[in-house]
Amino acid sequence: MKKFLYTAFMLLAIGVTFVACSEDEETGFNPSNEDTQALVQGTYEGEWMRVLDTDTLRGTGTITLTPTDSAYCVDVTIKSAELSLDATSVANIAQEGSHGFVFYNMSTSNGLGANNFRGYIRYDEEGNKVASINFVKNVRVGRKSYEYAHSFSGNLVE
Repeated sequence: MKKFLYTAFMLLAIGVTFVACSEDEETGFNPSNEDTQALVQGTYEGEWMRVLDTDTLRGTGTITLTPTDSAYCVDVTIKSAELSLDATSVANIAQEGSHGFVFYNMSTSNGLGANNFRGYIRYDEEGNKVASINFVKNVRVGRKSYEYAHSFSGNLVE
C-alpha cells in the first residue's frame, strides 16, 4: 500500500509539472510613467442607480474627475438631479495594471457622505474610457436609519 501511494503521488507530481497557465488577456491599456491624473480627467455621463431594499431609483448624471495639486489624487464630483446627488470628494488614484485605474477614498468623513467609495476607469472593446463607482450612504430620517446603495456607470464625454 505504501508503494502504491508513493507511486500515485509521483505520477501526480509529474503530471502537474507539465501544466501551463494561460497568459493574462490584455485590455488595451499600457501602463507607463504617464501622468495618471491627466489620463483619467474629464466628465463621464451615464446612469445612476440608488437601491433601498427592493426599491430602485434610476437617473442620469455625471462623474467628473479633476486633477489636484497632490500627486496621485483627483477630485471626484458626482451629480444627478433625479437622485439629488451633488457632492465632491478627494480620492486617491492608481493604475490597475493593464485594466485601467482605480480611485477610492476609504475615509468615513469623505465629501460624498458615504462610508467609503471605490470607482474604476476601464476601457471597453472599442477603447473608450468607462467610469463606474459604488458606495453606500446612510440616511437618518427621524429615528430610522436607511442604507442607500449607489452605483454609476458612464462613458467619457469628449
